[in-house]
Amino acid sequence: MIQFQDLPTKINPIAVSFNGFDLRWYSISYLLVFITVVILISFRIKKNDAQKYFNLNLSFDSLLEILTWLFFGAVLGGRIFHIFLNLNFYFQNPIQTFSPFQNSQFVGLYGMSFFGGLIGALLTGYWLCRKKKISFTSLINFLLPAFPLGYFWGRIGNFLNGELYGKKTDLPWAMNFPTDPENLPRHPSQLYEAFLEGIVIFLILWSIRNHPKLKNQILPLFLILYGIIRFVMEFFRENFDGTYLAGLLTQGQLLSIVTLLFGLFILGYRYENTGSGNFLR
Repeated sequence: MIQFQDLPTKINPIAVSFNGFDLRWYSISYLLVFITVVILISFRIKKNDAQKYFNLNLSFDSLLEILTWLFFGAVLGGRIFHIFLNLNFYFQNPIQTFSPFQNSQFVGLYGMSFFGGLIGALLTGYWLCRKKKISFTSLINFLLPAFPLGYFWGRIGNFLNGELYGKKTDLPWAMNFPTDPENLPRHPSQLYEAFLEGIVIFLILWSIRNHPKLKNQILPLFLILYGIIRFVMEFFRENFDGTYLAGLLTQGQLLSIVTLLFGLFILGYRYENTGSGNFLR
């Protein structure tokens, strides 16, 4: 019988292996992210939420095209930002910058940054809205409530991959991770984040998705919620990226503060400009 504490060590991160091609659960989790978001957006399209609440006259095919662009923008942004935060490693190993192969085996792209993915998705969305002449804020506020549930699968992928585990602890639900060189019980911080940053934020945003006033504040509310929760989660995550301000903040906490402040800035801007409500329109 598998002990609960040793569960991660019994999980094979490779879902399918064929002729040297390894398909990892982590890669499948990215597919689940996209599928989950498409299903939720399809539900909203059928309910005519886009036209009724956001004055978006777009077909499902158009929105599927936009979601595809946003997905690739997020992946590209997440990868570039990760590389930027780890320049020393990639200067020494330039072939791994965008190569999905290691030791002649396909392993996918290792190393992504959520914050970079968020920036990449928002910039891609802004570019698409300018190109298609539609409201950026309306589109983002319409789409965003679905994304946290997709994000849930990303954190599950981290768990199945045995990466981004938490700090050492003696709590009864602590787990051993195969990639931990110390092989000590740790917080399953990936599961904490999957629940809090994924499910909890999804339930909050989904419940207000059509609210007469709050539906137009989805983006800043998401940034604020994620910034706060991620800041707290950093106390449970093992710190792999160094600290700042004399060791007071982790890299993730510093970026969480920036995310939180940006969300507050958007709310403040809209509060001062309630007559227009056209921020980045």
